[in-house]
Amino acid sequence: MKNKMKYNLKDICLIPRVVSSVRSREDVDTSIKMGNIDLKVPVIASPMKDVCDGDFGSKLIDLGCFGIVHRFCSIDEQAQEVKKNKNLGAAIGTNGDCQERFIELCKAGCRTYCIDVANGASEIVRGAINKFLAIDQYVKFIVGNVASKENFLWLAKRKNVVGIRVGISGGNACTTKNATGIYHPMASLIQECKCAKNYDMPLIIADGGITGPSDICKAIALGADCVMLGSVLAAASDSPAELIKRDGVFYKVYHGSASFEIQKNYRERPRYIEGKTSLLDYNNESLEQIITKISDGLQSSMSYFDAKTISEFQEKVSWCVEE
Repeated sequence: MKNKMKYNLKDICLIPRVVSSVRSREDVDTSIKMGNIDLKVPVIASPMKDVCDGDFGSKLIDLGCFGIVHRFCSIDEQAQEVKKNKNLGAAIGTNGDCQERFIELCKAGCRTYCIDVANGASEIVRGAINKFLAIDQYVKFIVGNVASKENFLWLAKRKNVVGIRVGISGGNACTTKNATGIYHPMASLIQECKCAKNYDMPLIIADGGITGPSDICKAIALGADCVMLGSVLAAASDSPAELIKRDGVFYKVYHGSASFEIQKNYRERPRYIEGKTSLLDYNNESLEQIITKISDGLQSSMSYFDAKTISEFQEKVSWCVEE
């Protein structure tokens, strides 16, 4: 069966068709609520080794964003990172030591967990959620990833889920598309999930292929409640990613979570067909500078559409495909 044309964020342009009464970016509110968490800027850090540890996550929270401490370390190490800021989220898997890890993270004060798997629409994920809720019925979950409205809606029915990561194989360090053929262009995927979403469903978290403020504006405009960023944040001067110098040029090293370099540290026999390692251009920009650019860009984009809130932005926006 042949499907209709699908589009990525890079394929579209936003077109203002209203007269704006917004006088200043400061009049524009980009805040959202995820469960009981208030975000001033709709940005969540990807739970990757080179993106979010306890220190970096704490900085994100101070800037009005949200951080999820990665799980590619020992249970004690992750728990200690969470203790640095109890408002942080923590990533957790669905097998191996996941139950022990969950218990220790609960003791450390974590209340929001990202069930970090490649395919969120899985009975294994449902079982893990039920298992964790049997231990603590009040914790909240970010789950995913999914690449269709059907799988989004399935996850939306799971108890205590506050956000769903939409997007498979769109990330800078992900090779799932090449390995499996699975992929849904992000712009079309966001719209598909937005059309299926009711007001009381979990947030749509656009995850993958977002490379800067322009992509973020488009993702939010099309219906994402917030975005999850990996390489954009890993490139920050104060990120956990390693800084190296080659031929006189500085780079940040960025490992996909399913890359050999990451898996070899926690798997006896690594399988690494769905991740790669890459070098990110290093511009010596701090996390604060990057988030300020994102916030300013989103506020400015919203002002063109006479939108003072994200919901108004999504109601008033129009767009076209760039030929």
